[in-house]
Amino acid sequence: MPDTSRFDHHNKTSQVYYRTVGFFGLDTGSKIMTQLLIWPRLSTCSKRAMMRTKKRWGHPYEYYPQARLLNRLADELNMTKEDVLDQIDKEQAWLLRYSRYYR
Repeated sequence: MPDTSRFDHHNKTSQVYYRTVGFFGLDTGSKIMTQLLIWPRLSTCSKRAMMRTKKRWGHPYEYYPQARLLNRLADELNMTKEDVLDQIDKEQAWLLRYSRYYR
């Protein structure tokens, strides 16, 4: 029986299957499982802010999560705030590169 302790009641599974693209852009040509830890736990507004790349008039946009969100995710995932920030950066890079899977 798989370990489901890290899944919350809102998210039945945070595993997404896709065909040929590996996690973080590694092209393996086989079916690989990607695990998104942060994305399923975000609200709609946070997801939109995370996927935003430009502000008005084409100025670049950088996503800075609020301290409350970092504290909540660190408590839920039993990670440090730095690890949560690193995971957010990794997931944001992957989601922006393969946005067709999550829009």
